[in-house]
Amino acid sequence: MSECWAKSHTPCGLGASREHYISAGLFDQPTIFVQGFDWCPEEKEIGIGALTSKILCRKHNSILSGADMGGIRAVQAIDLTTDPAGDTLDELNGLSLERWLLKTAINVTFRGKQKLGIGMRGAEIGYPAPYLLEAVFGGRVLEYKMGVYVLFPKGQYLFRKGEIVVVPIHKEGEIGGLYFNLRGVHFFLSLFPGHAPPSLRELGMASLPDHVLDAVPVYRPQSVVIPKPSGATSTITLAWSQ
Repeated sequence: MSECWAKSHTPCGLGASREHYISAGLFDQPTIFVQGFDWCPEEKEIGIGALTSKILCRKHNSILSGADMGGIRAVQAIDLTTDPAGDTLDELNGLSLERWLLKTAINVTFRGKQKLGIGMRGAEIGYPAPYLLEAVFGGRVLEYKMGVYVLFPKGQYLFRKGEIVVVPIHKEGEIGGLYFNLRGVHFFLSLFPGHAPPSLRELGMASLPDHVLDAVPVYRPQSVVIPKPSGATSTITLAWSQ
């Protein structure tokens, strides 16, 4: 069986599974555009089924299905608000979204060349630290100002239908966080304990548009206001309690 990234958390079982790096339930089209992996430094179009790898056993993959739903529900909520007929939504569980972002972060960095997180006890290059494993399986909530930040750029900007972007930010062999663009809403998952992150530009990023690079990250906001194509807005309310 190929290696499971959760093997140090609890014993593996039921054989290997083909895990999607980014949950397949987020997409309603058969193909997607990807970029940034070792095998596709330039953007290319692939089938959804090709964006998989044997990085989890079936037992752990099944346990983590709840984390997948956190991302799927968030994207569904964003899609609804950007629809011309959409309206203000009921509460969305922010901590469930946070778990999905962390799971995706582990998926895309597993067996890579950096440590995930800054100064975490037990961290190894390419493998999640025990603290992150406990958080992704729901045993604890990320603390010390780590977790989800939302960027609120000024103005309205176009994004491609179905677009999802994931960009790790690393320095000196450690990944301090990951930028996520989910359907035009900008999130930053901070894995740097102790303080809030500065703007993405100050973190050394240069590949994103200026309005994203200069936006101030807001920690676990109570709501996100999303503009519609008509010029009106809708609101997603976020809950941060277990």
